[in-house]
Amino acid sequence: MKQKFLASAAVLAAAGSLALLTRPAFGQAAKTALSTKSWTPPKTPWGDPDLQGTWTSDDCIGAPLNRPANLGDKLYLTEQDLAQR
Repeated sequence: MKQKFLASAAVLAAAGSLALLTRPAFGQAAKTALSTKSWTPPKTPWGDPDLQGTWTSDDCIGAPLNRPANLGDKLYLTEQDLAQR
């Protein structure tokens, strides 16, 4: 029983050291030529990134960014209000 444990521990140690030794070799791959950038991200007139667009997270969180007019001044949405959307 002790020999099986020692043998499995030796195999595990060898596999672990092999995994640790081969990992740095991936970082030493030859570098490819950098391509020139033909696209730049859009910016606002004052230089910040332009984040305008369609953000579809409303369905994920269950609450729209703009309050629907039919809900008026209600403080909380009920399950029925959510189902009507």
